[in-house]
Amino acid sequence: MTSPRFTAAEATSVAFWRELCPALTIEGGGEIPPARLPALATLREAIRLEGYINAPDVLPLPAIARLRGAIETLHGRGIPPAFAFVYDEFWQIFRSLAPYLAEVLGTDYRALPAFWAWYVEPTDAASGWVPHRDRPTARIGPDNIPESLSVWLPLTEATPLNGCMYVVPAPWDDHFKHREAPTQRLTTLEGAQLQNIRALPAAPGALLSWNQALFHWGGRASKLGTGPRCSISVEFQRGDIAPLASPLIHPEALLPFRARLGLVGHLFRAYTPFHRVTTPEIVALAAALEWKFRP
Repeated sequence: MTSPRFTAAEATSVAFWRELCPALTIEGGGEIPPARLPALATLREAIRLEGYINAPDVLPLPAIARLRGAIETLHGRGIPPAFAFVYDEFWQIFRSLAPYLAEVLGTDYRALPAFWAWYVEPTDAASGWVPHRDRPTARIGPDNIPESLSVWLPLTEATPLNGCMYVVPAPWDDHFKHREAPTQRLTTLEGAQLQNIRALPAAPGALLSWNQALFHWGGRASKLGTGPRCSISVEFQRGDIAPLASPLIHPEALLPFRARLGLVGHLFRAYTPFHRVTTPEIVALAAALEWKFRP
């Protein structure tokens, strides 16, 4: 991405963001879209056995379209997509998944200050994030039920030609079979292990989620792709364990606008090894936002 075409004064102005995406709200509450979740016991069992879920047709397409439109607007202005989390709707979409999160993590679960948004171009130069584990030391219970989850929502078609997600399912991962301590060896694959990789193409409205020790990545895109891959993600943890990051966020709370900006600035620094938004202008803006507004 080129240098941002918006200033620090604009970034900290509620009026700027409201004018940019007038269909969305900031500190206005927004609506919680209705979700059509499969049987919760089925989702929990999939997380337990495979380490992830890929459930289609969970979220309503009109709500997804509004979020996608905002990401496209920000991208068109040269604004990193993660700034979309200044809007209420990017938080409210995850509130609609409360029954699933409570089923796996317990009713007192909390959101982590860990979120992101992607716009992966359909070009040979683009890709999702490199192979990694969200939290290599994340604890998985003896029954394979995790203490923390990542939730990833495609806003466009996610296909092998625009960087869909790939995972190594839990049964084929020594980290789960033997509860091995994380090492570099557990973030590489070779030889026959390559056959264990599973692609997760998904349509808008799908719910993808995985335990935070799952080995996964965004694929390489292609100029043969028919459109970009837009997606968003938020992480969650049980409420009865020590915070994995601070501050924990009550799932029914909406952070103040400036706190959202501060967290965006913080995450630009924290996620530097993964994203390519590293221009001096972005680095300076992110640092200033984190320093002034991080909760």
